[in-house]
Amino acid sequence: MLWDNTIVCRPSRFVEALDHLVSSWLAVRLFAFQMVAIGEVFQIIVTLDEWEQCTRHFITLLLILSQILMYCSFGEQVLQGGWDVDRAVYATPWYTYSQKYKKHLVLVIMRAHRPVEITVGHYYSLSLQSCELIIQNIYFFSMFLNQISNKSKNAALKFDSE
Repeated sequence: MLWDNTIVCRPSRFVEALDHLVSSWLAVRLFAFQMVAIGEVFQIIVTLDEWEQCTRHFITLLLILSQILMYCSFGEQVLQGGWDVDRAVYATPWYTYSQKYKKHLVLVIMRAHRPVEITVGHYYSLSLQSCELIIQNIYFFSMFLNQISNKSKNAALKFDSE
């Protein structure tokens, strides 16, 4: 009964309970996805001459990015749903309702100012903006690995020539 009451009467409590359950799991999951994606981008850069391996790494990268996007789009839907409540409350003809209703509406408006969101490790909100940051991190660290790899290759070539 408590579960049904939470879902029907208090969707924000349901989202908070869901966030409490999955936040740490999402943090580990998205971190693992980022690490694998960084490795795949690096492998694509390294194997540009070999078409089959490059294609295999590219397909794996697309699958990983699609999973990251799937999680982030769900988080975005939850976030937008919270803002939709806010906009719906402001769009009502509140001035035509009773005084008691107006008092309850004030409470709804105050609650609507706090975003309903799913977080990643209670650190940042799961949204399309966080998806963009994840992709930027993947790019940054892949380029960092590529730069380190090129420097070590150049150092090895320089050592061999001496």
